[in-house]
Amino acid sequence: FALQWMLPICDEIEEAAHEEIVLKHHSKRSLNGPGRIIYLAQRLRKYVLPLFTTGATLVLLLTNELSFQNIILNFLAISFILEADNVIAALFLSDEQKRMMQSAANDADGELSGAVRMAFFITRAQGFLCMFALILSINIAEKVVTNCEGVLFF
Repeated sequence: FALQWMLPICDEIEEAAHEEIVLKHHSKRSLNGPGRIIYLAQRLRKYVLPLFTTGATLVLLLTNELSFQNIILNFLAISFILEADNVIAALFLSDEQKRMMQSAANDADGELSGAVRMAFFITRAQGFLCMFALILSINIAEKVVTNCEGVLFF
């Protein structure tokens, strides 16, 4: 389960890394405000989103009954949320805008090829870190929480 859970997180981190490289390539001649905001958003996708996803998964696993059905449904929900940006882009961007984005990515292809190899290992390391944090947190919670009497469920 944990390895399958890690794959969408790694894909999201890798996608953010590629978009960041393309953004750097096209904005290295200027320091514009919107470009900086998008750069910050890419950084948040790369470093903060995986941690929040790990936390959300941990909460879902600890607060729901641990059944195979609940685990699979929670996995699908988290995967859906991580893929929401791609779905929105597919729905709202025209074919011309998609071609323009592909052209921008192709322009940065020289910088992208060298950084992709590095991003591959970094994304996998981040994914494994989140996976181990999830497993460790579940094991710690299992040992620490021994009595749930008096806990109110809403």
